[in-house]
Amino acid sequence: MKKKSMSVQKFQEQFQGTVGAQAPQTVSILDCYYFPRLNNSLDCCQEDIPETVECPKQKQEENKMDAIARQEQNHRDYLERRLGDVREDKLTEAGKVFYIDGDDQPKTWPELLDRISKGQFIYNQVGAEKLGEDLMYYGAFGFIEWRDPNRPIDKAGHKAFVEKLRNAYKDARDQIRIMYPTDGLKVLEDFKAIVVQ
Repeated sequence: MKKKSMSVQKFQEQFQGTVGAQAPQTVSILDCYYFPRLNNSLDCCQEDIPETVECPKQKQEENKMDAIARQEQNHRDYLERRLGDVREDKLTEAGKVFYIDGDDQPKTWPELLDRISKGQFIYNQVGAEKLGEDLMYYGAFGFIEWRDPNRPIDKAGHKAFVEKLRNAYKDARDQIRIMYPTDGLKVLEDFKAIVVQ
């Protein structure tokens, strides 16, 4: 630490009245601690006294811990995004399993003819008639729903599964947010294993 010195004569003048003490040849910051009267009178010493001392090793450890915490949070954020993606995939699959969404549109001309010949479509005649002349703006297949009329829609089953999936999603999300990422990955895998039925 930097020392500030002064002449012996000046120091002795400042130091007069201190019993049983001998003035040193130079004055440093340690003298301010050992001679309180001198500490009160020498501003040069007080300005050299540090208020806090920062330990470089401790600072490095703190930086390392912050980096680890940020990395773990990034992993949790990724797992939560993947959880949301899996949920959307499950809901899409449920729409097909419970026949809520019907079938995909025919993609080729032979497939279209086959669907029509087998009657695997539903025509909303009432909705089409309400439009009257405006029906032309909806195209030839605007009121056709591609689904098998003989296959019922399982609305009750779909509703029950969606509720089950919603609860499982909330539980999995809560666990991912507080667990270590390696444990959160296991939670995600368990959610992916839910069967749509």
